[in-house]
Amino acid sequence: MKTITFSTEIPNITNGFDWSLPSYADALQNKNGGMLAEDAADDIEVAGGFLEVLWYHSELEEGVFTFNHFANRLANSTGDVLVRLEVNSQCHTPSWTTIPFLNSRTLQFWKNEYLDQVSGFINKFAEDYAHNPRIVGVQLGIADGKYKTNSCPDVSALDPNNIDDNNLIFDQLVYNFGRDGWGEFWLNDAEMTEATQQGGLTASVFETKTKQIIDLYVNAFGPKYKHKLALTSFDVFDGSDIGYPDIQDKMKTIAKYAIDQGIGNRGGEIEAWMRYTDNVYGVDFITGSNTDGSCSMTFDENFADTIVGRYWGDENEFYGPGLEDTSGPTSNQSYRFYMSSLRALQLRRNYFSVGSTQLNFLRNFNDEFNTNNFITYLSKVLGRTREDTPDAFVVLGERTLSTNSGLYPKEYKTPHTSEPCLIAGSNRGYTTVNEFGRWLSVVSATDGDPHLRKDMPNSEKNWGLNLIADRGNNTFYELYARKSPELLFDINDQLMQQRCPNICNLTVKIIFKDNNATSLQLSHANGVSEILTTQGTGQIKTAS
Repeated sequence: MKTITFSTEIPNITNGFDWSLPSYADALQNKNGGMLAEDAADDIEVAGGFLEVLWYHSELEEGVFTFNHFANRLANSTGDVLVRLEVNSQCHTPSWTTIPFLNSRTLQFWKNEYLDQVSGFINKFAEDYAHNPRIVGVQLGIADGKYKTNSCPDVSALDPNNIDDNNLIFDQLVYNFGRDGWGEFWLNDAEMTEATQQGGLTASVFETKTKQIIDLYVNAFGPKYKHKLALTSFDVFDGSDIGYPDIQDKMKTIAKYAIDQGIGNRGGEIEAWMRYTDNVYGVDFITGSNTDGSCSMTFDENFADTIVGRYWGDENEFYGPGLEDTSGPTSNQSYRFYMSSLRALQLRRNYFSVGSTQLNFLRNFNDEFNTNNFITYLSKVLGRTREDTPDAFVVLGERTLSTNSGLYPKEYKTPHTSEPCLIAGSNRGYTTVNEFGRWLSVVSATDGDPHLRKDMPNSEKNWGLNLIADRGNNTFYELYARKSPELLFDINDQLMQQRCPNICNLTVKIIFKDNNATSLQLSHANGVSEILTTQGTGQIKTAS
């Protein structure tokens, strides 16, 4: 007999978690995921860190390789590591290379010289390090490697065989001097114009050459270790607004190709995955299933099964003073971290990239989100399979998010009038999402009480991706609770068929703040549960 677990959460409550999870000691032995620090971090909940490998250091002479600098950094780090291969900019290439580059110093990766000359470095790194158990992910750097200045840092006088000079070269080439390209598909309008009009980039060439680069990595790491590979940012290639939508449209094909080849992904901000690439990644918005006109965001668990064991991570690191332009006011950032993290669990992300500064900032909050407890919870569940984590999260709240794809996502454009959850905006659309929706749908009408809301000042629109819409009179808020005498959820038949060929136990855990004295009961096809009596003590409780 199996047990299906659902967790229904009021999203402004987190300190009361009782998930019956494995012990923390067991969780630390879980090699399927965790939090990785962008910098050095010694938090017990952080599984490891992030290291770069600079091509400039590693192949000073063609065909002669040394990874001494990376080996030294690896030896001086702790825990698991995500690795990024720095092969994106002319500033990262050894002096013997002849790969054409754009004015921004981004390498023209679609040229034959790129594939020919980078292949030795990729193959040798895989030969020496693919088997290393501490290396849990390797980013495929393919595209953008631009600098904000028009020249590379001058490191010609430094001795690359000297460890001090090695460190200085690394710092200057990887992080300093206006670096603004990280191997993502993020060519701006000027770069796209130059690439297409002078560099010979076409949609066909883009697709063919990118697939060849993916093949290079896959063949180098082989069937035993290719699950560590992670392509970055599938769907942020610019150009659709300046006459190159055919190139942008190839991203869906490339993304599917990468998945079919058996490799994973490291994405950007978590919320971006709710609008990527026409549902290639198992994400969808189901409309018409909720009687209040909102959408359910779903995630195809069959897709989740195909990516188990791969590096499948996200960034969740944009917090703290100085990041208001990205994350909104600091007063709301613990709320944002909480919601973003639950979304990532919904999407079966197995790694978060964080920073020690950001974690320390979040831990300073003393509010209803109890960030310390929640970070500990994340460290236990990231990367675990559906067999030992809740099957569904439901947040009894409502939010809007930008589609960032014209007025509406492509699959909803025609006819958009039939989709009640879509809201027109001035230059983009929004989708009203009232719950996570994996396996469960809200099928009863619910009353959204505007007093039960999380106020979002105008600056909160900067939450990475313009996630909220004006509710009128320049008022921005999310309804973070639902007010109704009854909430009716439909359990997805597919889940029942997969889990319960014969018979199942069903466990529903509810975390709630006991603000009112009342009686609650769970009704189902075979009867009703015991009565849950609340006292109105204001305490946070968990009921099963």
